[in-house]
Amino acid sequence: MNILTKNIAVGVGDDADKVRVQYTSTPYTLSISLFIVTKNQDDGLQIIEQILPFFNPDFCVSITDIPEMGIKRDLQIILENVSYEDNYEGEFTQRQSIVWNLTFNLGINFYGPVDMQGYIKTAIANTYAAINPSVDTLEKIKYQVTYTPNDASYLDDWNYVEQFDEAYE
Repeated sequence: MNILTKNIAVGVGDDADKVRVQYTSTPYTLSISLFIVTKNQDDGLQIIEQILPFFNPDFCVSITDIPEMGIKRDLQIILENVSYEDNYEGEFTQRQSIVWNLTFNLGINFYGPVDMQGYIKTAIANTYAAINPSVDTLEKIKYQVTYTPNDASYLDDWNYVEQFDEAYE
């Protein structure tokens, strides 16, 4: 994906006459470990049996990444590994410690800041035209387009005015 590609949101939120611009996200894979420490094996198994059925091997959650831009994505949480560790050595009266380790991978996106800008209401193009091709003289021509009314938003009805100015300095 091109790093110069931008997300554009028009009329989102309170600023209906502003455009929100943001560069596209950068995808990353984030690895997260969940440790479950229990006193006995039965408690650990009860916790594990409430988590594992939701992963086949992934679990998908719909989230709103950037509310200002209206970007919604499905966050995929993948269960990569489940490991079990029992470090009990000693007498029966000593405290037993059982540790379950669940490793997850998340496909997440990091975003840059959201910039706000107004609409382009006037466009000006300065061009040059050859009046007489045999003579090396060029005439300057100014072309200007403005939309009216000037206070209209993108949702309103509006029109545009074209203006040509020839031979200006």
